[in-house]
Amino acid sequence: MKKIIKLTESDLTRIVKQVINEMGNNTNPPMSGYDIFLRLINGGGTSQYKVQKVISACNSSKFPMNTYTNKIADMIYDGISEKTAGILPSTNENMVFTALRRARTLDEFCGVVKSYRDSYGQDLYDALDGDFDLESEWIQIMRPLRDLGTKAQRSMSTKNTPKYPTPTGSGGTRSTPNTKTGSSGLRPTSKPSPKNPVPLPNRFR
Repeated sequence: MKKIIKLTESDLTRIVKQVINEMGNNTNPPMSGYDIFLRLINGGGTSQYKVQKVISACNSSKFPMNTYTNKIADMIYDGISEKTAGILPSTNENMVFTALRRARTLDEFCGVVKSYRDSYGQDLYDALDGDFDLESEWIQIMRPLRDLGTKAQRSMSTKNTPKYPTPTGSGGTRSTPNTKTGSSGLRPTSKPSPKNPVPLPNRFR
C-alpha cells in the first residue's frame, strides 16, 4: 500500500524556496517564470495537485481582473451551480471545461481566479474540488493550463531570439538590388534599338 503524504501550505512554500535557492547556486542560465511553471505542471503528481499549485500561485499574483475574466468566472460558477430540472444541483462539466479553455494567457487565467474569488467569495480550487473527484476530470482542467504555459514559453523564446542578416554564399550579407542603378551602383545603359543600330568602327566596315 502506498504511503500518502499530506503537505501544508508552509511545506509547499519551503519546498519552492529550496528549489529557487538551488537554482540560484546553479551555473546554468536562470529559468524564467514560465519555465518554472512548466516544470511544475509537467512534473510528478496528480492533475488535481498541479491545478492546486497553479491556482495557489495565481492567488498571490498581481494579475488584474477585467470584464472578460469576470465572464469566464461567471461561466465556471454557472457550470458548477447548474441544477437538474431546476431542482437538484448537478455540475455541468462540459461548461466548466469550456470556460477554462477560454483563458488566452496565463495572466488571464490568474485574473479568472481572482474574479471568481471576488465575485463568489470562494477560492476557485475549493469550488472545483467540491464537484470534481476523478483524475480523468482533473486532467481536462489541467490540460488548458499546461497549453497556456507552453504558449507563453514559446512566445518568450521568440522575443529573445536575436535577428541576424541573411548571409550569402561568399560570407557577406545579402543586399537588396537597386532597381534604378543596379547592384554595381551604376545606372544600366539602355539596349540599342533595332531600328537605330550602333554604327561599327571603320575597320569593320
